Amino acid sequence: MRLTKERLLRLSDSYMAQRSRKDRSIVCAYLTGSILRDYPFINGTTDVDIIMIHSELQQAYREVTGIAEDATFDIYHYPRSYFANPRNLRTDPWIGSSLCFDPIVLFGKGHWYEFVLSSVEASFFLPENCMQRALVFNREAHKYYSKLQKLVNTQYEVTYAFNYMLCLENAVNSIACLSKRPLTMRHFLQDFIDCCNDIGNTGLVGEAIGLITENANLEQYYQYYTQYWNYYFDYFSNYVRADFFPEYGKFRLPYYQKAVEAYWETHLPSAVWIMLNTWTHIFSAMNMEQNEGYHSFLGMNGLTPQQGQKRMEDFDHFLEQVDDTIDNWGKSHGLEDGTTIYIE
Repeated sequence: MRLTKERLLRLSDSYMAQRSRKDRSIVCAYLTGSILRDYPFINGTTDVDIIMIHSELQQAYREVTGIAEDATFDIYHYPRSYFANPRNLRTDPWIGSSLCFDPIVLFGKGHWYEFVLSSVEASFFLPENCMQRALVFNREAHKYYSKLQKLVNTQYEVTYAFNYMLCLENAVNSIACLSKRPLTMRHFLQDFIDCCNDIGNTGLVGEAIGLITENANLEQYYQYYTQYWNYYFDYFSNYVRADFFPEYGKFRLPYYQKAVEAYWETHLPSAVWIMLNTWTHIFSAMNMEQNEGYHSFLGMNGLTPQQGQKRMEDFDHFLEQVDDTIDNWGKSHGLEDGTTIYIE
């Protein structure tokens, strides 16, 4: 049977009904992420993100389980204490956004969700709180940029790519938080276009894409690079430490593979971004620094440490544009003080 959004919503209701009967510590559960889109699929695949809050949980954790061949439940478990301070939630770009961007409540006890939402949502979209969420990511971007500079011309390819990726991801998310919620991997560049349209600075999109790849010749090497990537993804998910990294477990392979397959033909930089993220995280978890196929993939996209000097110049310009955009956005929304970006 073909998966549809309506069927996924029914499966989510059924799953949550069963789980809440078995686990009495669950206080609330709600849907967020791509399932809230009108069409949540990429090449027939999707995941269903569930935030689950528990009364007797000591530490947050993540769980991924299969629904069908092309879909997973991606469940984030949080202790109720995490939601105790509304002021913190208003400036939390991930959990605060999951509450305030129209989630679908699957389960709740004693109007817990309504009480928390009412104390968070009223001030969540005030400019000063949007600014604070943007600055959370902006400071991280500058931190990773400082690390990245020290890795240029070294042999630490995976460490370099890891910091490169996190620098760009945080810089992009600092812009996203001015008008929307943080961006996720599979929709990263597509949603960034909408974010830049919202704030009237579409030039940032081209710069971000240029930092991922500018190599149109890459299109002809789909089989070559994806066979390397698929091999290590499959090996990691089945034989290595996937229990510690549920997002790269055996249920998730089609979720990434089919997105790369679709984007390779329609929007190559998005395919490169997904491969760069997953491949780098897997090799980092395996304590690998060099690999033939990975090295070639980085080189084709200008992402090796030896190509870093030119990239640092491009990155420096991009971060300056991001900083100026945030500062100008703050001033245009009446935040004359406290909008300067301080690099720690």
